Amino acid sequence: MSFAGRLAFAVALVACGKSTEQGGSAAVRDYFAAMSQKDCTALRELSGGKVAANYDKVGCSKLLESYAEMGLQLVDIQSEVEDGRNSNARIVRATIAFDKGPREVLLRVERSSGRWVLVSL
Repeated sequence: MSFAGRLAFAVALVACGKSTEQGGSAAVRDYFAAMSQKDCTALRELSGGKVAANYDKVGCSKLLESYAEMGLQLVDIQSEVEDGRNSNARIVRATIAFDKGPREVLLRVERSSGRWVLVSL
């Protein structure tokens, strides 16, 4: 393999490694996409912790209704950092739109069974 080929392979490996670091941000984006598409199956699969408990308690329809009443929408994700308490958790700093306007929030995601799930909203 040529030097350029080895370099391209090394860059691809590094890029693949970074994608797992951004898994929490992807889970947040996917959760809000599922919410806007009213995809109950995806919402449940992307839920963990308190978010899953709330889903199980009120059901998908009521959860979606409450999100709509709040005007809840993802505006942007600013950053993602490892939670210092748990290497399988990330804190995602995001801007969320509410009917009273956008506000910056911290969302917690955890790796569960090989995938990232939103555990606090």
